[in-house]
Amino acid sequence: MTAFQAALDSAADDRILRGQVTVLLAQTMWAISTPEFRESAKGLLLECITSDPENLMAINTLAGMGILTEDDGLVDAALSEILSLPIEQRHELDPRRDVTYLLVQHYLGLGDFDRAIKTAQKALHVEPSSVHLRREVASLLLRRGDRDAAWAILGSVAPNQNIAEEKSSLALSALAQPGHSQRSAQKAIMLDPGQLRNWQTLAYVRAQCA
Repeated sequence: MTAFQAALDSAADDRILRGQVTVLLAQTMWAISTPEFRESAKGLLLECITSDPENLMAINTLAGMGILTEDDGLVDAALSEILSLPIEQRHELDPRRDVTYLLVQHYLGLGDFDRAIKTAQKALHVEPSSVHLRREVASLLLRRGDRDAAWAILGSVAPNQNIAEEKSSLALSALAQPGHSQRSAQKAIMLDPGQLRNWQTLAYVRAQCA
C-alpha cells in the first residue's frame, strides 16, 4: 500500500494518472477480500468518480464490484452519471459500449432477462446499424426462447456485411431460423472451421431436426 500512496503523491494534480492509480489501488484492496478492504475500495472509487465523472475505468470497476455482489445501489451509483449524459457525449467517453455490456450482465446475473433485453434493445435503437448490438439482442432473445424475434433482428442485417461480421452472425442465425438452420450452421463452419462454437451449433441443430 505504501507504493500506491507514493504513486498517488507523485501523480499530484495529474487527474488521469491519479485516477488510474486509484483504480489499481481499489482493485488490489478488493482482491484482499476482507469486508473492510472491500468497503474501502468502493469508497475510493466513489470518491474518484465524484471528482472525475468521466473516469470510465473507475466507473466500470465500481459497476463490476456491484455486479459481483448483486448490489443494485452500487451499480446505480457507478453508472448514474454516465447514463445521464447526452448520448453523443456518452458514446465519446465509452466507445466500446462497456456500460451497456455491464448493465446487461448485471440484469442477467439477477435473472431479469426482460430488463437485460430492454437495455440491449435501447442501445440498438440508438445505433441501429450496429451489427454487434443486433447479435447481442438476438442472442438474448434466443436465450429467452424467442426465436422469431431473434430472427427478425438478424434478418434485418444488411447483406453486404463483411466476412468477419457474417461469421459472427451465422451461428445465431442457425439457431433462430428453423427452416434454414442447418445450412446456416454449415456455412458458419465453412467460413470459420476452427471455431468450436460453430460445430456445436451444427450438432445442436441436427439433434433438433432428428
